[in-house]
Amino acid sequence: MFLKSEEVERSGVQKFLQAMHPIPPVQIAIRMFQGGALLSDIAATLSAELVETFDQQNQQIAKLHREVLHKAGLCEDYQKRIQEWRQDPLQEQLERAEQALTQKSFEALSAHTELFLEQRKFERDRIDLAQEVQELRGQVAELNRLVAKQHVQLSNLIGSGTP
Repeated sequence: MFLKSEEVERSGVQKFLQAMHPIPPVQIAIRMFQGGALLSDIAATLSAELVETFDQQNQQIAKLHREVLHKAGLCEDYQKRIQEWRQDPLQEQLERAEQALTQKSFEALSAHTELFLEQRKFERDRIDLAQEVQELRGQVAELNRLVAKQHVQLSNLIGSGTP
């Protein structure tokens, strides 16, 4: 049982490629291997594909590095702007004005609530007084009827000549 060196090489290449099958250039090499391509052609293609993949990755890394640097610069710029904004006397005045506005809004709401309660009390008092006025008008009307009745009786007494 003698093994040919080419069979051993192909078996070793196959095991090597299968272990690395998730890598896209290796997938190309596996298809070539399964198609019966020469090992030297597979190696050349794999080498070229790996170099191209690494070049693309290096370009992507460089691009991402430039983006990171750009974004870091933006962050630094924004931090400077925030610091300047926080130190701006107008910002401090604005914050004080906002605090005063909040306080005045609270006071206005309190005054509005108090006014509403006073208005409700005034309305209850007005209703009570209207009822009292109505009762007094009823009493006045009753007294006017009584006075009129007494006036009629007095007129009758005076007109009859008897005291």
